[in-house]
Amino acid sequence: MPERRVEVRPFGVRYVCDACKQGEMMALAGAQAIVQEGDKVLIRHVCNVCRTLMAFPEKYPTVRYEDIPQQSFGQQNYGLPQNQQGAPQQPGTQVVPQNK
Repeated sequence: MPERRVEVRPFGVRYVCDACKQGEMMALAGAQAIVQEGDKVLIRHVCNVCRTLMAFPEKYPTVRYEDIPQQSFGQQNYGLPQNQQGAPQQPGTQVVPQNK
């Protein structure tokens, strides 16, 4: 299947502590951070307020990405004037208003 490039927007994800509901879970570092449960690998986290320990399949805080709807990479309107249908006007062309 061919690749298709799309514009994306990054956003941060933080996990709020289930115990105190105030702190955020922060991933531990080093060998003590990894927990194996069967075939699953989990990462230990500690709450930055109440010090509760939990394990998750991904590291928090993390960054995820979402597609920016209806825009493929390379098709942005880089400040070009738009025609009546909302499409970017090609350089060197002129939009002529139509009388109704």
